Amino acid sequence: MSDCGFANVLVVGCGYVGSAIGSNLSAAGARVIGSTTSRKRFDEIAAVGIEPVLLEAGDAEAVCRAAKGCDAIYLCVGAGRSRSYGDVYVPAALSVIAATKATGVRRVIYTSSTGVYAQDDGQWVDEDSDVSPGSENGKILVHAEQILLKRDQASGESTRVNVSVVRLGGIYGPGRELSDFVRRSAGTTRNDGDGYVNMTHLEDICAALVSLLDVEHHGVLNLCDDEPVTRQVFYDTIARKHGLPAIEWTASDSGSLGKRVCNKRIKELLDLELKHPAHC
Repeated sequence: MSDCGFANVLVVGCGYVGSAIGSNLSAAGARVIGSTTSRKRFDEIAAVGIEPVLLEAGDAEAVCRAAKGCDAIYLCVGAGRSRSYGDVYVPAALSVIAATKATGVRRVIYTSSTGVYAQDDGQWVDEDSDVSPGSENGKILVHAEQILLKRDQASGESTRVNVSVVRLGGIYGPGRELSDFVRRSAGTTRNDGDGYVNMTHLEDICAALVSLLDVEHHGVLNLCDDEPVTRQVFYDTIARKHGLPAIEWTASDSGSLGKRVCNKRIKELLDLELKHPAHC
């Protein structure tokens, strides 16, 4: 048995987040199987201690085969630039549900997004706040969450599967530096500076989601840094730090202020102290 308490773990979706989580689990002593849709990435995935397997997350039979003998599943899929949310998230959630029924998996952790919160007046939101996304992608994310969270209720099975849905803020870290976000707008004019930005560092994601594996939890958790700031503060601070051309900010007529996402629940549950409590 590994230090993390789970001997065998399947990571469905070894992208930026999934690969990092799998690497951390492997370092903790777990056997980690990780999926990819490209055989070209096998060496890259194996190099961080993950056993690569080629499959589509929406292929329930393939996910069930990969999950055989596993104790837990992380679902970390992303649509990327070439596929629609509808083609990825809901089929992947259904595949994971099928795997929990076909195998002994009793723990699922799913990386969702704080984008499911539609609040746009600058208010603080937490896990009990209303979720009514206006975008089609947001609705798909919520649907996938509900498929996973209501698995036992829908199936009527007596054996409980604990599912943690972790809604992540904007993800940054090695290879996805904050300066990369800002550089694309450097020297341009923008009118959305009043809206709040919620970010999450990859190191904190890994620390939280690996720790969460051993915690008895079923439900939703928000994971982002402690100090959301307005987009203008965010961009201007990063631009100055990296010597990038300043952005000219003009008044917005949309009244859009975004939301500030509260991370209190996950910090209390895990006794978690973020390594990156502020992004600027």
